[in-house]
Amino acid sequence: MMSPSWNDLTILAAFAASFPFVTWVIGQIFSNLHQKMVAWISSLFTGTSFLICLFLAVAILKKGAVYTGGTWIAIGNEASGLTLAWGILLDELAVLMMCMVTGISLLVHIFSIEYLRGDPAFSRYFSHLGFFCSAMIWLILADNLMMIFFCWELVGLASWLLIGFWREKPAAGAAAQKAFVVNRVGDIGFMIGIMILMGQTGSLSLMDLPQAAATMEPGWLVTASLCLFVGASGKSAQFPLQAWLPDAMEGPTPISSLIHAATMVAAGVYLLARIACMIPAEVSMVMAFVGAVTAVIAALSALTQWDIKRVLAYSTISQLGYMVMGIGVGARDMALLHLFTHAFFKCALFLSAGAVIHAVQSQSLKDMGGLRHDLPHIFYSYLPPMLALAGVPLFSGFLSKDGILLGATDWAMGIGGVAWLVPILGFGTAGLTALYMGRHAWLIFFGESRRTGQMHHPGPKMYMPLYLLAGMACWIPFAQSPFDAGASWMVQEFGTGFDPQISSGGVAVLSVLLSSGGLLVAWRWKGAWLRLEWQGALGALLSGHFRMDDLYEKGIAWLGFRIARIADWIDTWMIDGGIRAFAWLNVHEGPSPSLSSLASRLDDTLIDGLVNGVARGVIRFGKRVRRMNSGRVQQTLGLGLLVFLGILMVIWLW
Repeated sequence: MMSPSWNDLTILAAFAASFPFVTWVIGQIFSNLHQKMVAWISSLFTGTSFLICLFLAVAILKKGAVYTGGTWIAIGNEASGLTLAWGILLDELAVLMMCMVTGISLLVHIFSIEYLRGDPAFSRYFSHLGFFCSAMIWLILADNLMMIFFCWELVGLASWLLIGFWREKPAAGAAAQKAFVVNRVGDIGFMIGIMILMGQTGSLSLMDLPQAAATMEPGWLVTASLCLFVGASGKSAQFPLQAWLPDAMEGPTPISSLIHAATMVAAGVYLLARIACMIPAEVSMVMAFVGAVTAVIAALSALTQWDIKRVLAYSTISQLGYMVMGIGVGARDMALLHLFTHAFFKCALFLSAGAVIHAVQSQSLKDMGGLRHDLPHIFYSYLPPMLALAGVPLFSGFLSKDGILLGATDWAMGIGGVAWLVPILGFGTAGLTALYMGRHAWLIFFGESRRTGQMHHPGPKMYMPLYLLAGMACWIPFAQSPFDAGASWMVQEFGTGFDPQISSGGVAVLSVLLSSGGLLVAWRWKGAWLRLEWQGALGALLSGHFRMDDLYEKGIAWLGFRIARIADWIDTWMIDGGIRAFAWLNVHEGPSPSLSSLASRLDDTLIDGLVNGVARGVIRFGKRVRRMNSGRVQQTLGLGLLVFLGILMVIWLW
């Protein structure tokens, strides 16, 4: 039984979440500290947080979950008032996520010391890095949706700071703005979902969700679940809100690694895993199809990219689609396992890409080739995570991906019909993933060298974290058997039960055949990759990520501009034009009693009436706001919804 009071473990968890934030405070107060001192202070605090998380993981896995919380905001009385709570929930999933976030953050800190050495904004980088890490840990610890949303926004703010880190680059600023705006679109859904849950159940606690969902009307439950899914889709880059993630590559490569591996994009999947107990079957089907479509279109886009980081960025979108698909088909445990395995091998791949960029001073795959001889440390640390992402047996990616595909196949057999599209797209994505990663590896490390500049060899601070992450790309840290994801010790700890009705043998064989075939085709086409140019409508569609940016710019943005132009026309020609016409008549035709009477009536009725009407509206609004202290929850939520919709309208028109 969890106790809602402070204890040693929850106090330690609060310290673990706050230590990285100390780096941000130090960076803001002591901005003139020496670069090395800032870097090592930041790494020390993050390392301390990681050690605390390891201790918490051991304690929670042995003793069980603990909880502490209290009242954050209280309006009205206990019987009919509105109460928002805060709390720390330490269970198996939370402590494992904390270890993943802090461990990867520590390795990124160490890698960044050499990668960003000499950068004028070196201290600011580590300051923002600590803020980012702290916000993510607090999000993991939150025991209710309101607190999650608050930390969710802090993570978004930190990502905006880091994506736009190089302020002198216009592209970096544009990418940061794009990420911020697209995520706000998802956050609108998140907020509406929170409002519905609060209005229908009176509670936002994660522990109360199963019981609360059972008492809600089906229509409200579906609406709330869809709204929360929209919020998760924005953060975890699901169709059609995924276009911001490739542009986020404008930030430093270690930041790309952290965002894509363990922090920002993981938040959406983590939220869906937390609320999976309340998601109805209709919304689960939507999630399954959205995840499958996201996975396949991102994999196709990755196949056409020439930027070493953008290939991995589209790969991240594709793997996030796998995770969302897994939760949608009921394989929540497998999706979470894939979240953990993906965090380590994707972090390794991004840091390897950073080391390659540091060495050749270029991000284009056309400027690489033959680097396995020049960068042997990077090559050998790149291979295991590349094979893990490609889904090759004996590596972690195969273990978790096979579990998701098994869950999708089992789910489709139970539903039938159009549901079979989900596993078909999932298996197709498995083959495409191996194909584009085989292309990626060959263009970087094999063939003839195409670099033109001087080679900058990375030091131990860069390749030692890569070796550690490469070790985590094997199956051994996650399960005893490389072919049985259900027997993974992690699934046994945070799992809620996954019992497919079909054998995993056929699914595993098909997955291996597709992965092997993709790698084989990539190797057989090795001489053609450099000559292959994606032209025509198909090439533009694939390389442009299915024209998602055009959808935003020529669809949504165009509609907003049209509405603004219509409003401007009404203001210019109807309102201002009417006033100018009346003034012209009065001047050129001479004053007349009828015109004066009309002017007086217009002034008294329209102008003064409008002003007085606004004043009366403000007075009435103030009287209604006073009722917030009366404890009437329905009126409070209704008023909040009206204010929220008004703010959205102002933002839209602006």
